[in-house]
Amino acid sequence: MRGAMQGRTRAAIAAVLVSITTPAWAEPATEPAADRAVPTEAELEARAQQAFAAGRYDEVVELAAQAFALTGQLRHLYAQAHAERFRGNCNAALGLYARVLAADTDGVLGQHAREGIKLCEPSIITAAPEPPPPVLASPPPPSIPPVSPRADARPRRRDPVGPLLLGAGVVGIAASASLAVVASIHALRLERASDERGVLDEQRRARAFEGAAIAVAVVGSGLLVGGIVRLVQGARRSGPRVRAAAGRASVASPAVLRLRSASASQQREQAIDRGIERAAGR
Repeated sequence: MRGAMQGRTRAAIAAVLVSITTPAWAEPATEPAADRAVPTEAELEARAQQAFAAGRYDEVVELAAQAFALTGQLRHLYAQAHAERFRGNCNAALGLYARVLAADTDGVLGQHAREGIKLCEPSIITAAPEPPPPVLASPPPPSIPPVSPRADARPRRRDPVGPLLLGAGVVGIAASASLAVVASIHALRLERASDERGVLDEQRRARAFEGAAIAVAVVGSGLLVGGIVRLVQGARRSGPRVRAAAGRASVASPAVLRLRSASASQQREQAIDRGIERAAGR
C-alpha cells in the first residue's frame, strides 16, 4: 500500500509541474482589420439624400463631389451645385451650373442648370458690394511764408535835380514869352510916337526886351532839356512812353520859341517902318 501511495503522489507532483512549466495558451491575436472599402455610388447617393433631407448641405456638397469624382456623371455635379445654392454660396453654385450647362446644353440637366442660374442671379445682384478702400487725403501743400522786406533795404531815392531843372525851364520859357509880349507892345507904340526921338526910344526898348526874351528863352530851353534828360535817365524802366513824351516836349519847346521870336521881330520891324514914315511925313 505504501508503494501505491508513493506512486500516486509522484503522479500528482508531475501533473502540477507540467501545469506550471507548460506555457498557457494565449488567445489568438486578432488580425488587423482590412481597409475599409470605398463607398459605392449608391451609398454616396443614399447618404447625400439623407443629409439633404436633414438640411446638412455642407455634407451633401462633399458627398456629391465624391460621387462625381467616382463616376463622372453630371447629375452628381448638378447635385453639388444644387446644395451650394441651398447653403447660400451662389458664387460656387454658378460655376458648377455653368459646367453642367456647357456639358448638357439641350438636356434636362442643362435646363435645370439654367433655372438654378436664374435663381442665383437676384442674390448676386442684391449683394452689397464691398466698400471701396478709403482714399487717403493728400497732404496739404507746404505753406510759403510771405516775403518780408529786408531790414537793410533802403528806399529808392528820387533825383530832385530833374524836376527842378524842368520847373526852371518852364518858368524861363514863360518869362521869355512875357518879354516877347512886352517887346511887341513897345513895337506897337512906335506908331503912336509923335517925333523921331520917341520912335528911337520905343525902338531901343523893343530891341532890349526882344533880346532879353531870346536870352531867357535860350536859358529856359536849356534848363527844360536838362530836366527832361534827367527824368528820362531816372525813368528808363518805366517804358518807352516817358521817353517818347520827353522827346516830343524837347522838340516842341524850341520850335514854339522860334515862332514867337519871329512874330515879335516882324511886328517890331513893321512898327519901326511905320514910325519912320510918319516922322518923315511930318
